[in-house]
Amino acid sequence: MLRIRVMIAGILVANCTWAADPDGAALFAKRCATCHDNATDPRIPKRQELAERTPESVVNVMVTGPMLMQSVNLSEEERRAIARFVTAKEFATGVETEQGRCAASGSKVSIKPGDWNGWGMDSSNSRYQPNPGLKAADIPKLKLKWAFGYKNVSSAFGQPTVVGGRVFVGTADGSVYSLDASTGCTYWSFKADASVRTAIRIIPGKNSRNVAYFGDMRASVYALDADTGAQLWRTKVEQDIGRITAGVTFFNGRLYVPVSSLEEASAVAPDYECCKFRGSLVALDAESGKQIWKSHSVLDPSNAYKKSRVGTQMFGPAGAAIWSSPTVDPKRKMIYAATGDSYTDVEINTSDAIL
Repeated sequence: MLRIRVMIAGILVANCTWAADPDGAALFAKRCATCHDNATDPRIPKRQELAERTPESVVNVMVTGPMLMQSVNLSEEERRAIARFVTAKEFATGVETEQGRCAASGSKVSIKPGDWNGWGMDSSNSRYQPNPGLKAADIPKLKLKWAFGYKNVSSAFGQPTVVGGRVFVGTADGSVYSLDASTGCTYWSFKADASVRTAIRIIPGKNSRNVAYFGDMRASVYALDADTGAQLWRTKVEQDIGRITAGVTFFNGRLYVPVSSLEEASAVAPDYECCKFRGSLVALDAESGKQIWKSHSVLDPSNAYKKSRVGTQMFGPAGAAIWSSPTVDPKRKMIYAATGDSYTDVEINTSDAIL
């Protein structure tokens, strides 16, 4: 038996030795060059700008960030090959210790009047701060107190939530941090499966525990213990093509989750059968994460309806993604959501609309 194991191991080693490493230059030319070598949109970094980044940050963009759909079929080694090629750098080795940890665990999170909790001040999405703690005349006197740097991240989208003397914020590599609002030290960090660009909502839960709610760019919703960062539950509300770009709205024991997608970006590939995604609003039980209902913004399922110029089957209707936080009207028992564009030329009346 030992001899057989040795022989198999030898075959595996030989196969690994014979396998050629992925060609980063060829992969970049096929997957990335069209946009990055001729970038005119200021949101798209030029080739020379990519070269200034770390290979880790380039991989993060492909795994959890805006290039998720463009690299969905790439292996880990192929992504790393692209990152090495475009940055001309090697990946860091060894385990690094996280800097800036708070010396103590901190007091229990306590929600106070005037805290900026989630996208808006309340379930109606008010953006007005009635108790800002400073006047307009104080603005020129403000000075930097501390700064917190996101490791291997080149962009940030989610706004900070400031509750109970802490700052809760998500990042493009999927990290979520609880920081001390006075010093910037880190109480805890949590790694989601994908980029977190939503505002984080802190809600009192059972057993005197405060809960942090947010979504990621692979359409998963998370509930964490706001004091410790421990995961309480995780619920996926859409296939991997979906994503959550806005803060969840809490009302009367439920979370209302807006769902959007990146499917339009996939349509750049001539062989992609676009499109099947339909935007939706999902209601979850805040305590358990169990789905209560799901309402699509495109009422009819997508069906095959024509072929493209290169013979690819096309589908529709699709689109009407919900990118922003829904608004609750408790008096009327209504929820309002704004939708984006239609992904196809199949006519629908629920895109670019308020539902």
